[in-house]
Amino acid sequence: MPGAGRSENKPVWRDKSAIRGQIRGRPLLFVPVEGDNTENMSESEEGLSFLCARLVASDDCDAKALRIVCGKLGALLERGKTEKSALSDDECACVEAAAVKLWNASVALRNAFTQHSETSEPEPSDTPTTVALLRGTALALLQLVVAAMPNTLTSAEVRTRILSIAVAAGRAFQDITDNRNAEGAFEIASQYAQDESDEFVIQKVVKESAMLLVYKAELMWTTSQSNVAFHLMNRVCSPRFLEMIGIREIDVIANTCIKLSKSVQHASDSVQWLKIALNLYSSIAPSPKTAKRKVCPVLSRRGINPSR
Repeated sequence: MPGAGRSENKPVWRDKSAIRGQIRGRPLLFVPVEGDNTENMSESEEGLSFLCARLVASDDCDAKALRIVCGKLGALLERGKTEKSALSDDECACVEAAAVKLWNASVALRNAFTQHSETSEPEPSDTPTTVALLRGTALALLQLVVAAMPNTLTSAEVRTRILSIAVAAGRAFQDITDNRNAEGAFEIASQYAQDESDEFVIQKVVKESAMLLVYKAELMWTTSQSNVAFHLMNRVCSPRFLEMIGIREIDVIANTCIKLSKSVQHASDSVQWLKIALNLYSSIAPSPKTAKRKVCPVLSRRGINPSR
């Protein structure tokens, strides 16, 4: 699965009461995935809060049923019906609970799909699309919750959680080549990320910020913005980031560079991607933190040991 190296065995959203604060910039108006069934929405339904309440009360976690619900929620968000009035505290709790349920369902689906892929022959599946749909909708709902509470300060813990969810949602869209929604999710994540000029405090934020740059670089490359892609990848390979991220993140960066080196039109671009990957490892100087690191499998297969 793309995005190897990320830990998604457990839901990243645990404390439902922790979503508080305000997101800067425009809200994410989730674009429903083509083919979602929104034709059966009753005109008597009370909109977003009603759908969220019904979702939370339902025990049906069938992927098809969840896709239909997400289609309805996405249509409401797209039409802007939820902006007519501010959400009450009770409505926020209901919308938040619905977002948590969708996210947890996406984790379960993704894990089951990954396990099946590892033990059986690959088969055509709409699971990646469903996962992206669930995560995109959950992120959009959480956007409404935090926007409805402008007077509450956003804690570092909440910022970290929103960053993690936005990065994972963007990556899920990237996996199905939905660049529009991927870019929207990454834009939200950027509001909570740190860059190489910031004073790093929380390692989780640093790692997510690094992965955000990697995924954005890959997105820029696929949309023919090569200069931006190289710039973003060089940023994530800065000494500030390398001091804080682990070997798993380094593996993801190197693998991404190697993958992109194979999808070029000019040999010079391929050389530049491979150079970034090689410089990434050769720049890891022995230190109390790096001395015990194992040699990356990517390089060991090529007979390269950066500790030599």
